[in-house]
Amino acid sequence: MVRVFSISTEPGRPAATAPAQRRGQALLPLTVSLVMLVLGLPRFVSSLTMVPAEQVIERLLQNGPVSDEALDSAESRFSLARHFSTSGRIAIDLAAVKLSEADRLPVPAQSTRAGVVADAEELLRQGLSDDPTESFGWSQLAYARRLESGVGAAAVDAWRMSVLTAPADRRLSLWRTRFGIESSLAFSEGDENLLDRQIQFAWTFNRAELARYAKSAGPEAVQTIRAALASQPEDVKSFEQATR
Repeated sequence: MVRVFSISTEPGRPAATAPAQRRGQALLPLTVSLVMLVLGLPRFVSSLTMVPAEQVIERLLQNGPVSDEALDSAESRFSLARHFSTSGRIAIDLAAVKLSEADRLPVPAQSTRAGVVADAEELLRQGLSDDPTESFGWSQLAYARRLESGVGAAAVDAWRMSVLTAPADRRLSLWRTRFGIESSLAFSEGDENLLDRQIQFAWTFNRAELARYAKSAGPEAVQTIRAALASQPEDVKSFEQATR
């Protein structure tokens, strides 16, 4: 009897499937890259969209000229960015644009203005809930409250929080100085010291802009700023020369 032995090729399967495994391994980095791209795309789109809009925020902070068209564009861009990001800062920046638009509305449009301010305040609540230490958000809440109810304790409370959360923020020192001087009648104990420090920061960071503000605001503002700089005679001398 002849015995026939069959030779199985099963053990050789790894050799047959090796190319497929190698292809799978080669595709893995590409797959991971695609996933990361998809996950990062919203953030990229949001950042790209906000670049011109953030420039508007900077001009507002410096009390620079901003056209109505630039405000409209910034509002559209921030609103679009909100679809791609839940960042509280975007909500705050959008609120800042809305408040600037509300401030420009004519007196007969008071009901419209109130609605815009209310929308901005809701955005600010969202933004500050996301990050309660966001000093720019507190400054804009102060602005909103002043537009809503005039100069008062509520507006100053928000101004104070803006100062306390980031005392040396160079972007905000000039704005805080202007707001503080214009709201000083509603100050509580200790607020004058906070204002003096903001004036000193503003003089350090934005000397020319502070001098221009003082000249346009009048004698009382000039005197307030001069008193805050009194401990540095050279600064007082430079300020007086700049405001002649």
